[in-house]
Amino acid sequence: MKKLLIFMPAVIMLFSACAGKNGAAVSDGADYAGAEVKSCIGVIRESRESDYVVNLCSDTNYKMIVDKCGTDFEEGSDIKIEYVGAVIHYDDGMNIKDRQDFNYLVSEDGRLVPDRDIVLKAEEYKSVSRYDNDYAFYGTVGSITNISRAGCSVDGVAGTDCMITYYPDSTEEEASAREIFGDGFGFSGYVSETDESKAPALAVGDRVKVTYNPETMRVAAIEPAYDK
Repeated sequence: MKKLLIFMPAVIMLFSACAGKNGAAVSDGADYAGAEVKSCIGVIRESRESDYVVNLCSDTNYKMIVDKCGTDFEEGSDIKIEYVGAVIHYDDGMNIKDRQDFNYLVSEDGRLVPDRDIVLKAEEYKSVSRYDNDYAFYGTVGSITNISRAGCSVDGVAGTDCMITYYPDSTEEEASAREIFGDGFGFSGYVSETDESKAPALAVGDRVKVTYNPETMRVAAIEPAYDK
């Protein structure tokens, strides 16, 4: 009887966690007991047998492979992902990339495009749950960059030829992407889809409310937020 009492908790521990499903990412036997649990939010683009392919709420270029953790949500669901350890960058063949940064290349039309072969995967996933996302956040305007031959002044409107970095407030769930992409990344994946004749004039440091399109992760509306 004593052997049974000792054995049973071990079995419960083995099957109650969402760990050990990440292949090479946990093959070093790292122990994450007591580690800080981090989180991020995203949209499920593909539901596979044992994992989801997710667009994080920051950019559609870098897909995240997320263990299902016992769930079975449909494609298009908004989810919150909890994980521990680092988020590792892979290539499309799931080989760990030597560089841990995002290199930007110049496409044929002269626009800057990101390195799209990057796949993200956390070292250990803890849980996946539904998230009620309003696709909006409060934050500040960062750098405004001209990405085409058309002019775009720093104090001009947010036209489709401007790449604008938005920094969500630390209290916003969208800010969690900075843990993965780095402090300088912000929401630079966002290029305005708004009609520039209706968009407010923007300057670096302005307080804004940003509403984004969950399909493209681009800005759909910008509102001044002086009281936030």
